[in-house]
Amino acid sequence: MALLTLPFEIYLNILVLMEPRDQASLTITSRQARLKTENVLYSQDGKSHNPIALLWAASKGKTTTAEKAMGALNIKCSSHEGNWGCTCRSILEDALCRASAGGYDGVVRLILNEDIDVNARRERGPGALQLATYHGHEKIVQLLLSKNADVNFRGGKLAPALKIASENGHDNIVELLLDKNADVNMKGEGYATALQLASLHGHTRIVQLLLEKEAHVDATGGEYPAALQAASTNGHCKIVRLLLDKNANVNTQSRKFGTALHAASEKGHYEIVQLLLKKGADANASSENFPSALRAASLNGHDKVVQLLLGENVDINRQSRKFATALQAASANGHFKAVQLLLKQGANVNTQSESFATALQVASANGHESIVQLLLDKNADIDAQTGWFITALQLASLNGYENIVKLLLDKGANVNAQGGNFTTALQIAATKGYESIAKLLLDKNPDVDALGRECGTTLQQAAANGYEEVVQLLLTRKFRVLRII
Repeated sequence: MALLTLPFEIYLNILVLMEPRDQASLTITSRQARLKTENVLYSQDGKSHNPIALLWAASKGKTTTAEKAMGALNIKCSSHEGNWGCTCRSILEDALCRASAGGYDGVVRLILNEDIDVNARRERGPGALQLATYHGHEKIVQLLLSKNADVNFRGGKLAPALKIASENGHDNIVELLLDKNADVNMKGEGYATALQLASLHGHTRIVQLLLEKEAHVDATGGEYPAALQAASTNGHCKIVRLLLDKNANVNTQSRKFGTALHAASEKGHYEIVQLLLKKGADANASSENFPSALRAASLNGHDKVVQLLLGENVDINRQSRKFATALQAASANGHFKAVQLLLKQGANVNTQSESFATALQVASANGHESIVQLLLDKNADIDAQTGWFITALQLASLNGYENIVKLLLDKGANVNAQGGNFTTALQIAATKGYESIAKLLLDKNPDVDALGRECGTTLQQAAANGYEEVVQLLLTRKFRVLRII
């Protein structure tokens, strides 16, 4: 390259006139070019209004580059002390955060040798200790703490270091922070406590460490439940034991969270439910926003938990304005074993309200044939109607469950029962085009000329919806073709 053959003084004069990007490009053309150009690059970068070499080196973990870049910066500004507006100081602090986040301890050591604020943060973001903790860089956390980093510092959207380490399972870092007297019960700014976070995520050793430092076992904070509720929700049995041994309030609940027993029952954590009951958990506890533990277990089909709860003095027929009974919930979701258990224990088969249909209605609506049979065997009211809900026969006809329709008819369901915007089950079947269901209903001699509240006759509805087979079926049964509405 002709440029490199020029006398060094002339080469430098030309180099100084080049843009930094072009200088950098020149360094990668050959080893000779790099050796001749490198020092000029660092010198120029250090003199510029926006030096980038150190930030790049800190982000990539390039210790040698960082050292040279810092040397150039120190020529520009040999002392940063007291000059908080100094560009070099802010670059060093920014670089410290980048190197801490990346886990580059060599670069971190270099920067910490400068007179900088170890607690500084990037543009109102998190500090170096928070970043190193978040990424699990134990060695860097040690370095920062040795330089008296504020162990309770919080900046940006990240929580203080102890909460970060507790949430992410960095147990060795938790120990380091606790040894520096990190506030184990710090709350505020929407954050949970370290114990809540560790319990939620199942970090058993961290929970032990925090409890040894007298973390408040029932503390709440942020959008999180208390530690016992959190551990119970996620099935962390060992942590539940630890918390109960520290006398955690087994019945605590709030507007946003149900009890630990409700959480464990809903998720089917049998062993935790056992533990909580042995510690005196209230099996009947409920609130405006959370149903009883029995209803939660029944809804989700956790049969073993249902059986366990039924062994307690539990209100089997409890319901509220928002929540149906356990039997209604299990029937709606098709949990046969749970329905069996509840019926055996004496659950009211005909419980209803304006907000909730009977167990038979919801089982029929959802096609749970075996549960329908079970409920009928327990003398469920076959023609029950509640609020705006239509009968079990109408619901089964509406959703096309032929076997359930047959079962209900065989048990004497009223084929002419009316409710909702439809009149009878036959009109519903005709409107939906269910020919086989229509045949079953016609065999029971229904009122063929019944009118719906917002509909015409059965024949008119089948014709209007284009169900030719149903129309033919109805005509063979001598329906009136004309009807004045």
